[in-house]
Amino acid sequence: MHTKDELINIYNKSIERFFKKRNSYLSKSKRTGFVRLCIFFGNFIVSYFIYRMFAWEYAVVVFLLLLSAFLILTDYHNKLIKGIFRIDKWIDVKRQYIERININWEDITPSFFTPDPAHPFDSDLSITGERSLHRLINFSYNVDGAAMLKNWLCNISPSKVVIYARQNLIKELLSLNKFRDKVVFYSLLNSQSKKSEPSSAYLNKPTEIGYYKKTFNILQIISFANIVLFLLSSFAGFGPLWCITLTIYSGIALFNNKIISEIDDKTEFLNNYAGRFYSIFNFLENYSYKKDSSLKQFVSVFLEGEKPGKVIKKLDRIILALSFVKNPILGLIINIIYPYSFYFSCKLEGVREEIKVNTPKWKEKWAEVEAINSLAVYAYLNDEYSFPKISDNAVEYKTSNIGHPLIHYKSNKLNDYCLEKTGRIDLLTGSNMSGKSTFLKTVGANAVLAFAGSVVNAASLELSLFRIFTCINIIDSVTDGISYFYAEVKRLKFLKDIIESDEKLPVFFLIDEIFKGTNNIERLIGSRNFIIYLSKKNCTGLVTSHDIELAKLENENSKINNYHFREEIEDDLMVFDYLLRRGPSPTTNALKIMKLGGLPFE
Repeated sequence: MHTKDELINIYNKSIERFFKKRNSYLSKSKRTGFVRLCIFFGNFIVSYFIYRMFAWEYAVVVFLLLLSAFLILTDYHNKLIKGIFRIDKWIDVKRQYIERININWEDITPSFFTPDPAHPFDSDLSITGERSLHRLINFSYNVDGAAMLKNWLCNISPSKVVIYARQNLIKELLSLNKFRDKVVFYSLLNSQSKKSEPSSAYLNKPTEIGYYKKTFNILQIISFANIVLFLLSSFAGFGPLWCITLTIYSGIALFNNKIISEIDDKTEFLNNYAGRFYSIFNFLENYSYKKDSSLKQFVSVFLEGEKPGKVIKKLDRIILALSFVKNPILGLIINIIYPYSFYFSCKLEGVREEIKVNTPKWKEKWAEVEAINSLAVYAYLNDEYSFPKISDNAVEYKTSNIGHPLIHYKSNKLNDYCLEKTGRIDLLTGSNMSGKSTFLKTVGANAVLAFAGSVVNAASLELSLFRIFTCINIIDSVTDGISYFYAEVKRLKFLKDIIESDEKLPVFFLIDEIFKGTNNIERLIGSRNFIIYLSKKNCTGLVTSHDIELAKLENENSKINNYHFREEIEDDLMVFDYLLRRGPSPTTNALKIMKLGGLPFE
């Protein structure tokens, strides 16, 4: 087990080693580049002098030898450059680990998504967006993997089976440091590949392999007849009947010229489309999995049936074969003798079908791998976090030392909390800035993490399955003519509709400063009525308020309990300990804030 400070130190040392390796590669690259330049120009000078001093045959031999040396060095130089690029990506990976531990938003990979205010909890709990849980956790540099993780975090119907399946995968991945790192590395490498993913219009065209094969078979029979008739004409005295078959052959070939005229575009498309993911698929296909491991079962789509490596190798062989007929003269001669290009067009069409059928499921599974790996990396970077337990009770949220996952580990304040029984409502009162809203978000964010299958920022957490709903960051709209109060009413009506739906799972609600958009008297009346209504329904949750009068509800309704946060005044400064305490708030601080803020006060 490593503390965050220990992990930061480990990753900094790893970055130092990568920089040393990078500097070594860079020095070799500069030397190799200089030697290449000398050989390139020196080849012509040396060959010329040998030609003048000796026979031209010697000059040719020397020229070819130096040219071979140049080509070998070029290949070596390209590998060095590629190595430097890959080292840079590894440095980026390690740096991202450090930035995520420190929650340094300025240097964390930007978010793919913006929050959805219509979602039951996305916007209020900062699940997506620039300073969000998704951005902090996400290690997918491709939109498909990032979207998969977003869907897991924003899921409104949690499943115990799914949660525990993901937990088991994460636990297995925690011991596979190289696997986790390489998934992140390949994701980053893939996102910055020069091979951009082209339009899939060609890939999704109806198959033409039947027509291609029919054309090829006809041409193959005629080409065989051409050869036989040509041999009979040359050695057995037959007339030039081969001219007739050759004319028929040429006519059919020209009529179907479109089949081979599109070969270059097709090979380029397929090479880009499939090749862009080859390094990823090849890694997952050839990784040494433990026997009967959950991870092996999870990625079985890469290990069974038509494997990615086999399909890509077929495509590579076809591309190599077609390279022999790229020369117009040579291509014409070969295709006159045999329908060579038509044959490989059939093969290419077959590979297109395999890629069309298999690549979508490979890409979907890769997105899942990226998503589960993001949760595993998050768990590894937060070794003190725990895996939650899913309770079979109707309603339960029981935790110790729970903290907010978006607050820096050195600043986080931890609390214990327990909520049980359907209809129970915990009313949180307390001073301004005392921590009420943050505690709501802490409870909600960790529930979101738990239902996604992730670890949670708590020493322990046991919770039942429920539907999360929040009413925290209400936004009014000048353009739509919606006041803050009316926006809040609409949000709470949304909660009422969800509660009264046919869904069996109870609702777990988090309401911050209920009805604060209206006057004191009506706020108190409205709050009392709504809280009493909630206590009678298939739901439970927390409500914060500044209205101390609401705390009296505990005496009227056994399902309502009071909690509070408080502050102390030290040397004319307010000091908050952000600790949750039982009972109603004994203090208020609005007037103190006015006085300390320099406003007129008597």
